[in-house]
Amino acid sequence: MLPCGDLIRQEVGGPGYKFPDEVDGTETYPRGTIAMGNQGPGTNGSEWFIVHSFANISPNYTVLGHQVSGFDALDAIVAAGIADTDGDGPPAQPVVITDVRVDNRNHH
Repeated sequence: MLPCGDLIRQEVGGPGYKFPDEVDGTETYPRGTIAMGNQGPGTNGSEWFIVHSFANISPNYTVLGHQVSGFDALDAIVAAGIADTDGDGPPAQPVVITDVRVDNRNHH
């Protein structure tokens, strides 16, 4: 996973508010999944993550969407390494996302 959005450091910062999970227990997290990070039930805030390969985690994270292109950029970020030694920290090289496009064609 590539954690993003925490205001201070992975699992430390936050926006000053929390909101409930939107999960039904069937969530899976294949490559390209974009989901909310949390520190337990109802603790969503600013942290979110992109799954690089497959995240074998409990279905406790609200899926926000899926990456559909630009996987070469994701692979390059991951190939450069991570800053933490726990195996799923922020990228070693700072990354700035400058554009997001929303495709509502598959929205339910």
